[in-house]
Amino acid sequence: MNIIFFSKREGLARQLNLAHPVTFGIVTVLVLGILGTAFMLGMQLGQGSGGRLAHGESARWTQVLAEQKHQIAELKERMNERVDAMAMRMGEVNAHVIRLDALGNGSRKWPISTVTNLISTARPRAVDPSPTEPASRPRSPTSP
Repeated sequence: MNIIFFSKREGLARQLNLAHPVTFGIVTVLVLGILGTAFMLGMQLGQGSGGRLAHGESARWTQVLAEQKHQIAELKERMNERVDAMAMRMGEVNAHVIRLDALGNGSRKWPISTVTNLISTARPRAVDPSPTEPASRPRSPTSP
């Protein structure tokens, strides 16, 4: 890979061949030197400006942290209460389903839970008519 430099003063074009090992080594050392210098300057500036907090700042941040911990504890308590309420509601719904299933056992061939499973599946299945209903047959055009 070549980098071409144009000079206004001399009016010539100069090429820098980056594929040459010496040129590649020099460019690599320069890039690493610039990155290392930037890193060291950042470390020096970080140590100087953010050294220590004043006593008042430390106390204020401790208070903010304590308030946030208190808010988190309240949110956890509310979440646990809601989970308990949802569990109780799910138990009630399950009891209603069991009661409906027990009511349906005498007059239906299938319990409600089986029908629910049939509805939840995406595949269509053949449903047998209930034993109390006669099976209807299509009439042929020739029969009376």
